[in-house]
Amino acid sequence: MQRRLRKWALTSLAALLTAAATTAAALPQSAATARATIDGSTTYQPIDGFGFSEHFGRAAIMNGSQGLSAQHQKEILDLLLDRSTGAGLSILRLGIDSGIQPTDPGGPDATPEYVWDGVDKGQVWLAKQARAYGVNRFYADAWTAPGI
Repeated sequence: MQRRLRKWALTSLAALLTAAATTAAALPQSAATARATIDGSTTYQPIDGFGFSEHFGRAAIMNGSQGLSAQHQKEILDLLLDRSTGAGLSILRLGIDSGIQPTDPGGPDATPEYVWDGVDKGQVWLAKQARAYGVNRFYADAWTAPGI
């Protein structure tokens, strides 16, 4: 199981590095070969941090919905969020799902009844875990248009 976790983490990191390399490859040749001097005392653009999204049920998988042990859950959290031994990610993006909407409230004048399970596909658990690691930036956005 530990091998799978490390493979998952390495695969995720490889995807990020591939995206960065693809972006660099798209630069004009002069920009791609230019040399730069880094001056840590100069700020050009502030960065709020780096983060990830675990929407679409991935947070539930991290929380053990498919049998992941508590030890392996902690390993994943450490790899993503620990600032000493892991990536130290500081932003968590959450998805606002359309699944809480009623299918048919009964007409335009009927009061809809929204139902929320308090778990939200594991995102509540993950947000609490991230907060315990010091994450204080959470973004939530809708992935779909509201149902009618």
